[in-house]
Amino acid sequence: MHIGQKAAILVALALGPVGSTAQMQGPLSVSLVQLIATPERFDGKMVAVTGFLTIGHEATFLYLSEADYEHALPENAVSFELTREMLDDREKLNRSYVVLVGVFRANRRAGYTYPCPNGAVTKITRFSQWTTTNEPMGNERARPNR
Repeated sequence: MHIGQKAAILVALALGPVGSTAQMQGPLSVSLVQLIATPERFDGKMVAVTGFLTIGHEATFLYLSEADYEHALPENAVSFELTREMLDDREKLNRSYVVLVGVFRANRRAGYTYPCPNGAVTKITRFSQWTTTNEPMGNERARPNR
């Protein structure tokens, strides 16, 4: 083995597996509109997305808005896999705006069928309440200084 081959092997070992850099970058911050409009673009990727979360008896959805939930518009939503921790926080999370971090799966991918035609956030690693309908953040930002 000559010096060039040894150098190439050392560089490859130092860099590690090809996929590890993407994993270290963290989730892609995306809007629900992006996931709904171009689900294939985000299929299999770790995403951070905000929406109006509902936990129902038969289905769980992350809607664009509370109005979309109230008017039963699942085309304006994605589903998600409910975790044990989320179920424990159900009273706090249900019917509030929430940030989810997990792997997005487009429903059109072979082998996946979710209750929502747009796909689902799976393998959720983090979640947090963003705002509630009674305490929206926008009101504070919209008020003029007095």
